[in-house]
Amino acid sequence: MRIWITANADFPEGRGGTPRVRGLALGLAERGHDVSLFIPYAAGYWIKGRNRETSGVHRGITFRFLNDSTERPSSEPGVALAKLTGQGKLLFKLFLEKRPDCIIIYNWSFYDVGALVTLAKALKKVVIFDVTDERFDVHAVGWQKSALRRVNAWQTQRFDRSLFRHATAFLAVSSYLLNKARSFAGAHPALLVPLIAELRKEPPSKRPEQGASPTLAYVGSFIPDEGLEMLIEALAILRDEGHADLKCFLIGGANDASYQAVLTSLIAQMELSRNIVFVPSMNHTELVDFLATMSLLVLPRPDTVVSKAGFPGKLSEYISSRRPIVTTLFGDIGQYIIDGKTGYVCPDYSPAGFAKTVKRALGEQDRHETIAAEAFRMAQSQFDVPHVAAAVERFILSLVRRPDGKR
Repeated sequence: MRIWITANADFPEGRGGTPRVRGLALGLAERGHDVSLFIPYAAGYWIKGRNRETSGVHRGITFRFLNDSTERPSSEPGVALAKLTGQGKLLFKLFLEKRPDCIIIYNWSFYDVGALVTLAKALKKVVIFDVTDERFDVHAVGWQKSALRRVNAWQTQRFDRSLFRHATAFLAVSSYLLNKARSFAGAHPALLVPLIAELRKEPPSKRPEQGASPTLAYVGSFIPDEGLEMLIEALAILRDEGHADLKCFLIGGANDASYQAVLTSLIAQMELSRNIVFVPSMNHTELVDFLATMSLLVLPRPDTVVSKAGFPGKLSEYISSRRPIVTTLFGDIGQYIIDGKTGYVCPDYSPAGFAKTVKRALGEQDRHETIAAEAFRMAQSQFDVPHVAAAVERFILSLVRRPDGKR
């Protein structure tokens, strides 16, 4: 099959949505499909270095940055222009060049893909929306601050619901969003795809130091929806209950400097400056090696609308590191991280509850290898690129009906 994927991403390297887009494109290319990735503009979620090529072939994926730049536009009007320009170029390609059997659209909204979807449907092409975040709930769009972002939130609420009805089918990152898409579009075909992970097959050579003080690590954005304030309060309880030498590494960064200040103030208030270390973001290989030296990896999210709607991409690195995970219950996570089998689950969202679960996990070091290995086996059968690509391929083939039966 000839498959187009359009997404705002940093390709081939980048964080945020890029690993999902890259994994999907890679998996379908490895199954023999002609995959093209069209990027209206770079998302700008760098870790180290820069993507330099604006077009080419990477691991069997033909890619092109439609605005001929691997840098994110420097202004919001620039972003809006890049979206509209990118759509215009795709319309031209779809109308005049060799057409795809299927178009998968990630990072979409009415004003940047509406015309593309309309033309694709007129040409009887399969259009699949990859639904990965909640944009219709007031709690999820409340972060919009600038005038242009507020306009975007308004048009999302007003027009994007109707766009769902024009899709052929959906991929969804969570049960919550799958149900949301169906509520807008009716009984369209849909496939749940929580995570597309390039899992490291060989266990890291580095392991926790025998007899060393316990260490925890969190990876991700420093935002309220990640539960970092609750984690800090839980660490204070652990310190007071006999783990004065415990260290927790917070790996990532804040999207908003004011929230970084909130965390720093809370750490000082709890007198945890010696116990908590901020670490900049790392690339995938460095991160997995670093996490492999930790006692436990933590996932302290509250069960908010944003958490229900999403799924933690950091599980790719967490599970590849072969270290046990301590998590709260949110969204679909309980279907995959099962207490005592594939990780440790805190039954209630509270500092005391989380501290108790961490303490229990630290007391079961003899089970860590078994639990981490079981989590890896689970991830291979649920999230690994070859497994997900095969499922998505079957899904697309059920939608693309050709008389000769060929791809």
